Amino acid sequence: MDALDSALRVCQSVAFCLHCVIGLTEPFHHMLNTLTEDSLPYPSIFFPVAGLCLATVAAANFSDDDIVVLAAQAYIVAFHTGGAYTHIRINHHPATAVAPGFFVVLAFIVIALRTNVLIALVVMEPSTVPTCLPEGTFHGSHVLLNLGTVERAGDTRGNESETTADRKSRSFLLDGDHSGDAREESL
Repeated sequence: MDALDSALRVCQSVAFCLHCVIGLTEPFHHMLNTLTEDSLPYPSIFFPVAGLCLATVAAANFSDDDIVVLAAQAYIVAFHTGGAYTHIRINHHPATAVAPGFFVVLAFIVIALRTNVLIALVVMEPSTVPTCLPEGTFHGSHVLLNLGTVERAGDTRGNESETTADRKSRSFLLDGDHSGDAREESL
């Protein structure tokens, strides 16, 4: 098992080192801004700082401390899930999410080898659920995420076209009382 664990972490760290170089040199070639078609508002320092984070994670992935390696794996899951979601959000072909998704699977295997499958599933769940949902709305932590907009639930500023039913639906999400379906049916 140690050989498989090490081989998977080498693959992850090589990919992170490549992305580190791309992130650090982004101000010179603007490849990532071109890739995202400038549709995501990033400050100019974002990609170089992300490159430094990736270098740190690539190094932490080879720590002798299991906690450090598991923290690196959690970051790998979050980073690659975000990459898959970003490709989908900016309307790239759905197949572009396969490459980052592959690294999520690698992280799952590493976490499962170092702990167990249940813990690996717990680590994966918060990151992968929004990506796996169909296009539309993700209801979690009282935030409504629609692939083009992010708004705080209940915040209707600038949305004069919102109907009474929409406001009731939002308050239903916010109050957390989902015990009676009769309330939902009355909407």
